[in-house]
Amino acid sequence: VMANIKSLRDNSPNISKNTILSCVASEFSRETLNQRFKVNVSAKSFTKARKIAKTKGIGKFFKRKTVTKKLSVDTVNTIREFYYNEDITREAANRTVKIGKGNNKVTIAVRYLQSSMRNAYLQYCEKVDNEDYPCVSFSSFRNLKPKEIKKAKRDTDLCPICVEGKRIRALKNNLERRLNLSDEEIKQLNDITANLQAIDRHIELERTLRAEFNKQKTSLRKGDAVLVMDFKENMGLGKGQQESSRNFYNSPHRSVFTIAVYTKDDSNTTDFRNNNNNNKKQDNQKKNYKINYFTFISECLDHDSGFVLDCLNTLVESDKWKKLNITRNINLWMDNAPQHFRTFELLYGYFKLATEKLHSNSLHLNYFAEYHGKCVCDSHFSLLSRYYRDYTMSKDYKDPIYSTDSFIKLLENSVANSNLCVEKLNQKRKETTSPYPYLHVKFFKYERKLVPSSVNQIKANGFTSFYHFFLSRNDNAVNDSENESYVLNAKVHKGHPFTHEYKTKITLKLNEKKTKQGWSESQQTEEFSVASLLRKENFVKECAIDRPKRGRGRPRKETTSKTTPNGTSGRSSKSST
Repeated sequence: VMANIKSLRDNSPNISKNTILSCVASEFSRETLNQRFKVNVSAKSFTKARKIAKTKGIGKFFKRKTVTKKLSVDTVNTIREFYYNEDITREAANRTVKIGKGNNKVTIAVRYLQSSMRNAYLQYCEKVDNEDYPCVSFSSFRNLKPKEIKKAKRDTDLCPICVEGKRIRALKNNLERRLNLSDEEIKQLNDITANLQAIDRHIELERTLRAEFNKQKTSLRKGDAVLVMDFKENMGLGKGQQESSRNFYNSPHRSVFTIAVYTKDDSNTTDFRNNNNNNKKQDNQKKNYKINYFTFISECLDHDSGFVLDCLNTLVESDKWKKLNITRNINLWMDNAPQHFRTFELLYGYFKLATEKLHSNSLHLNYFAEYHGKCVCDSHFSLLSRYYRDYTMSKDYKDPIYSTDSFIKLLENSVANSNLCVEKLNQKRKETTSPYPYLHVKFFKYERKLVPSSVNQIKANGFTSFYHFFLSRNDNAVNDSENESYVLNAKVHKGHPFTHEYKTKITLKLNEKKTKQGWSESQQTEEFSVASLLRKENFVKECAIDRPKRGRGRPRKETTSKTTPNGTSGRSSKSST
């Protein structure tokens, strides 16, 4: 009998083997079946066979439970309509998704979930109890979610001026739709209208400055350069694939400062690609510039103007800078950070660079609009973070890094590996396609020198109202001293018709405790309000003077204004003449 059972089990499909084994599973142990009768029963099969004999009966087929009930079309539509409830989802701004196959795709606006899927299901269950909605399980409720329903994302690092403008613009629209307004509402509407005009001018200024920056990048000539600089959030070292609690709480930090240098690309500026319409090769113009990154890693965590000026001087004196052969126009671009960029100390550093180390170049200082200083440096910073994160996640590198030299070596090896991958990919690309660009990065180790007892500044009252600065010779100078030979010219932007002049009077500020004390008084910080925008605009209007009429056939000369030693503005000798 056992020989027949063994033969029947071996020649049966897998779904019936446990059923046949249940005939003897309750009579013999697993060891007896394997050793005496040579049935070769696994522990899992023996357990299932005994379960069949105990629950269903000896030799009875154990059929798996299958779900044959399907949801009706009305139930599916009811659940999908529930997802469109305003309490559950909200419509996303400027985001759509295509749904369908082939040529039948339909563009639908994306909607964001207001809460988690579990909370949405609990609200649906309340509808089931109160409004006779069809009852479904959580898995069915989750699977029937439309594709256009997405998880919401946070919008971070937004401009507070633009956010305030969006809020009060909606408030204005609500007030205008009302028929009868009270006196307070009319006054509120007038104030909102005035504030919106100032905010609109801020948006227009941001677009103008960004357009100037993009124009300078695309119109580079041989010998020109555009420099963009920014600080990264301090990076914490001491991380590894295996990290102890002591390493987590005692990790050292490093400052990361990058200067991106745009120069003209002397390589081939045409790109041959296949045209899908006529299957012919077509010339497409590509970017005519290349970017060289100069990144400074330091143990000094003071992000001040002294840090920026030391890095700029190191860059100008480096061999890599000399190989770029920058002999013409140089435009510096930065954001409005009050602790290291928008300072009187930086104005002095710019003055020294323009008159000494870069005296043969035409050096211009430019600022982005407030809260709109995102640039290519931020993309470079994310790449450096990814390099370090990949290192710490790899099992091949269990030892954490604690020194600046080791950190720089890690980043240099990562850049070299990235360029090696680019080289291999370019070898596989067709000759008619443009190659992938290489990454040009030079790393420096910055060490802060002794804290100076005093710092030099050029005090320029109200200079936060201007975003474009350049130096010019002072024709009315009494002597050739450093303070009187040059004039610092300021404009709202490069194409603005009016220019304000500042005397390059160098003052000395004592540095009592730390380096930060040297620039604490030059911070032009204030909390955001529309009044701050109006204050800057009023300062420019007070400085601007109507251009005088010239004789027939003679070009009009650009009107300038000068700042007197006591801080007031008056007419220059040329314009008064």
